[in-house]
Amino acid sequence: MSLYHEWLAKIQENEKQWEAFQKAGHTVVIAGPGSGKTRVLAVKIAHLLRDEIAAPKGVACLTYTRMMAKELETRLNSLGVLDRPNVVVGTVHSFCLGYVVHPFAEVFYLDIPQPIRIAPARVWDSCLDQARRKISSVGYDPDKDSKFKIDLTKYHLQNIDSPFE
Repeated sequence: MSLYHEWLAKIQENEKQWEAFQKAGHTVVIAGPGSGKTRVLAVKIAHLLRDEIAAPKGVACLTYTRMMAKELETRLNSLGVLDRPNVVVGTVHSFCLGYVVHPFAEVFYLDIPQPIRIAPARVWDSCLDQARRKISSVGYDPDKDSKFKIDLTKYHLQNIDSPFE
């Protein structure tokens, strides 16, 4: 039995996973750790590309974290899916940069340094520290800096789907 069929059989044993797998159209999967999300998505992508989506069309699978994107890539690779040029797996940020901002930056004469990249954590921390210092009359305080970062991150995660006002 192939790995695809083995994973498909496991999905069929779980009512919620099977329901998610059979869902037609665009799919958003929200479930806790260890619930089988990645396996369901990997098998679903393999199924779509094998049985429903003819080349040159493809699939874009976007996640919020690089860790999840890497894990999904690993599983798709084990199913032989990533050999196709019409499969995109990555974070929402990398997709936007690679397929929206970068290709059209020159059209709008934006003075954006190339290549466009997502800032590493140390740069993000530095910018966050500068912002906190500008809005606070308090000097450097490790406890307040840590709390500010936690509060801002919590706010961002809770409002990630909210439109900008």
